[in-house]
Amino acid sequence: MSKKNYYKDELDEELMEYSGFGDYEAEIELEKRGYVKSKGYWVNDDSSTVIGMGIIKIALVIALLIFVFIGAHFIIGMSVVYQIYIYIGFVVTTVLMYLTRAKSKFFNFLFYLGCLAIATRQFANFMGHFIGEDYMTYVFIQDADTDVLFKSGFYYIVYTLIVPYLMMKSILTIVRETRGVQKNKKVKKANGISKQTRF
Repeated sequence: MSKKNYYKDELDEELMEYSGFGDYEAEIELEKRGYVKSKGYWVNDDSSTVIGMGIIKIALVIALLIFVFIGAHFIIGMSVVYQIYIYIGFVVTTVLMYLTRAKSKFFNFLFYLGCLAIATRQFANFMGHFIGEDYMTYVFIQDADTDVLFKSGFYYIVYTLIVPYLMMKSILTIVRETRGVQKNKKVKKANGISKQTRF
């Protein structure tokens, strides 16, 4: 068997090992297989992987744009249609959070969902004030301006990342203070090691 055929039959890992001992022929074979040397290591420079990642990124951008144009307005519209359930859900999650003195992670999470829902419902009122007419009528009945649709969808994403969280945190703080729940305090044990406890 010739030396050329020998390298073709070798595994990539074995060729990398040979190249570590200065085997030039092994390095040439690795380069033919799409490897490049980076910082002393052989890495696969597969262009198909790069193309695949590019396609995935483009698909994610398209999905985000579709959500901004369509999905956000659908969610806001549903919050108007089912607003009575949103208000009831918000009251129920607030009561459960209050009864647990804002100490239960599960009920605090439910309360956050209630804040998210109520904030979404109020966003429809905010956008209605901004465009000068009823939000549902403007988006779903009239020929809404594409520029306004995109801006309102983008504003909704930013709004939901900030407002519900701040709303939840401020209410949780008020409940903890009124229910006598103190923040974490460091308590020294007899051996001098401190630990955190919540009273």
